[in-house]
Amino acid sequence: MDLIAPEIVAAAIIVPLALLFALRAPLILPFGIYVALIPYDNVLGNNGATLVRGLAIVSALALVFRIALVRRAVAPPKAWFFWLVLVGWMAMTALWTIDSALTTTTFGQIFQLFLLYSLLAIYPVSPSEFKRLTTVIVVSGVGSAAYGLYLYATGNRFEERLSITSSSGLTIDPNHYAAAMLLPLAIALSIALARGKVWGRLFALCAVLTMTGGLLLSGSRGAFVSLGVVLLYMAWRSRRSMQIIGFGLVALAISAAFPTVWQRFADPTQSMGAGRIFIWNVGFKALADHWTIGAGIGAFPTAYDRVFLSGYQAVFQGWSRPSHNVLIGTAVELGILGVVLVSYAWYSSWRDMRSVPATLDGMPVRAAIEAALVALFVASLFLDTLTFKYLWLALSMSALARNAAMPRLLTRARARTQMATARFIKAKAPPPRRAVEPAPALTSSGQT
Repeated sequence: MDLIAPEIVAAAIIVPLALLFALRAPLILPFGIYVALIPYDNVLGNNGATLVRGLAIVSALALVFRIALVRRAVAPPKAWFFWLVLVGWMAMTALWTIDSALTTTTFGQIFQLFLLYSLLAIYPVSPSEFKRLTTVIVVSGVGSAAYGLYLYATGNRFEERLSITSSSGLTIDPNHYAAAMLLPLAIALSIALARGKVWGRLFALCAVLTMTGGLLLSGSRGAFVSLGVVLLYMAWRSRRSMQIIGFGLVALAISAAFPTVWQRFADPTQSMGAGRIFIWNVGFKALADHWTIGAGIGAFPTAYDRVFLSGYQAVFQGWSRPSHNVLIGTAVELGILGVVLVSYAWYSSWRDMRSVPATLDGMPVRAAIEAALVALFVASLFLDTLTFKYLWLALSMSALARNAAMPRLLTRARARTQMATARFIKAKAPPPRRAVEPAPALTSSGQT
């Protein structure tokens, strides 16, 4: 009799356990694996069929099953409605787009990210589960930074900048690699400054230093400025402002050992935003033709090409360039209304955090998520981020934090919960005491 292959035995044990865990804590498995792989999205597949996208689909299914299992969903935060309107306006621009292929591809990416964000926005997360997810985010950020430091030390560089390239030739843009660290870095910094266990704070401090090193090696000036925004914002919102300022000084000292960013600031060939200002000038010319209803979501490169020859570029930036600015790109693709919608939706995600306590289950997250949202907006002034998963992760963390702190159940679920609570209180209440009749009054003769 042939023995069963060990792989089959292992799968027979692991798969049921993984399914059980996914139904009980989908934010940790499989969504936690999805979070850990977000920085490597661009090198994990071709033609859009990435491993990260597959994990996103599995995570969405696990969230749906969990919501159905507990028969409870949370009303989404106010920001979700503005993102919904924005996505709806993006869909409408497909009716008059100047490049249907780019519009279909771009809208498909954003719509999938919005669907996962929507499921997270109604997921009834507990404070303890939210705390575990923040730990996963920090650990994934440390892992990404440590891997980047290892590659840089072994010679994987491009123009002295950290370069992560797959065997098939796919490369991670160092600017997006650094921007993806802003959320875990902000969370780790808030943990390091909070009151808590010494070992936890030491781990958080090491995490901050490791991610800062990875960010500096990326050579991304936009991410470097955004890191400064994180520090300034948290110094403003925290009682430990002097400690944060001290860490900022330490970070500046560390940057001397990683001079890539400073060399790019000083390099005259990297002036004019490394060519971004030339691209933005052409973008403003395209905006003159599309400021009302837009050229169509994702159609900025085509709008750019149509007016490219009408302007002058001191340094040729090539054809079909992305906008490198979420506001300019959105203005050309969605018109002025699109800029208003994306700005207010972003602001609403930040504002939703104002109703969250400073700590959730001992995890200081409010100031960290607020700082990350502000810093990502600053980074988006130099990048196109609406199709990137790390941005939607930060938006999702805002929604999850609000759900963990002050969940508002949807109508039917709320009614059932209130009825169950009333029955529980009634069952536990002590029986009512019988009223005691007052004794009859005595007359002076002793008779009633």
